[in-house]
This record gives sequence, C-alpha cells and structure tokens, in this order.
Amino acid sequence: MTITGPYHVNVNCSDLTRSLQFYTDVLGFSPVVHTAPDVQSGAAFGFAQAQWDAWILGGGDGSNDGVVLDLLEWKEPAPGRSPIGPDGESGFTHLLVSVPDPTATAAQCEAVAEEPWMTSSDHWVRDPDGTVITLVPGPHTGLVGIGIRSFDPRATLELLASHLVSPSGFRFEVEPGSNGGSTRAANDLGIFRMAWLTDDLETDHARLLGAGLAELSGPVPLAMGIDDGAGNDVSLEASFLTDANGCCFELIAPPS
Repeated sequence: MTITGPYHVNVNCSDLTRSLQFYTDVLGFSPVVHTAPDVQSGAAFGFAQAQWDAWILGGGDGSNDGVVLDLLEWKEPAPGRSPIGPDGESGFTHLLVSVPDPTATAAQCEAVAEEPWMTSSDHWVRDPDGTVITLVPGPHTGLVGIGIRSFDPRATLELLASHLVSPSGFRFEVEPGSNGGSTRAANDLGIFRMAWLTDDLETDHARLLGAGLAELSGPVPLAMGIDDGAGNDVSLEASFLTDANGCCFELIAPPS
C-alpha cells in the first residue's frame, strides 16, 4: 500500500465568503491555501467544464498537520442540490469538529444561525448551507472525524481498515442507512469527497477498484490556480472512486 494518509474532506458551499466567515470566525479554522483555477476540463467530475473557488482550512492552532477542510464553491457548473439530510440516505453525513468549548461554540452558532433548524442542544449544528457538524471537546479547532451512513456498515469499516490509511485520532462514525447510495454530483452542497495522498496513484487506484469501488474518473491532471512562485500554475494528478453508499474517495499524487 502506497497511500500515505488522508489529506482533506471536501465541503461544497453556495457562498464561499459567507461559509469562510462561519468556519473561521465562528468555528475557529485557519485559512491555509486559496485555490481558484481558471475554467478547465471537468471530465474528472463528470462535467464538460469545471471551475471553483476554494480555501483549504487548517486547525485553529495555525497548522495543517491533520486532515484539513476543503471549503469549495462551484462556479462552473453552479452549486447543486442540498446536503444529505436525516432521512436515511447513505453517504457522507456530517463533520466532527473539535473546539475548546463545544457549549460556547454551539451558542455562537445559534447566535449567527439564519434559520432555527441550524442548531440543536446536543452540540449538533449546521453550516450556512445545512451541512451537519458535531462539536466535540479538544485543545483547539480541528477536523477530527467524519460521519458515514452505510447500508452495510461492516463492509464500510472493512474498506476503511484494510484499504485506506487513517491518522491516529481521526474518527469514522459509521451508522446504518435505510437505502443504498446514489452517487452525488461533485457540485452538490455538503460533503462530496474525502481525499487521500498516495505515492503511486495508478497502483492504488487499481487496488481500490479491486476492492470493489467503482471508478468515477481515472487519474487526470487538475490545475489548482496556485502560482508556484515562478509564474506557473500548480497542478496535481487525482482520481475519483465511489463505494456502494455513494461516498466519493479521491486519490491525489502530490505535485512533484
């Protein structure tokens, strides 16, 4: 296995400025990298063209040593349907975010909530687009887990344990779902994908296909809209696969 570990969890939003303010000012994440590429081929995502505006957000301690958050607003095509709700639909369901004081942070979320359904008394809150977030105690703000609703929880746990590397302390909360997953579009709001870094993209892509995942896209280059300091746009190579629950797993070969 050449997968070195998870890199980010992608959350799609309808208004990057609004969501960035929520995740930084209210939850306490730190902006790390801004990616805003020009229009490019959208074949990797099932679109004719693709363009986005996004921020990679690291922990409240100013580091990006753990799993980071990829907060992204689609520009081409426009944002799609709402996040997964509580009706049993399988897929990625919620984020687990550590904060020093979950009760105080939940109160801050309630104070800025645009709708009453965006908060609850059990430290479950929603971001401005309705993505569910569970607040848990920790020394600083950080992304510490993700929820998955699966029609076969045992198979999901086996996939994560046997074929994907997870960092110490990162949690997968797997719960049973009432129905099989339909793959969500890459521009749908909420959690679309979780990305892992790999030293051998072709081999690991093939290995995950052999483990039963379906191919959304084979390895393709993607421009990131980041200047490398010499006037060149940074690009990377990535592939996309999905499991039976509709969860999208991305493999990324770091830029050389």
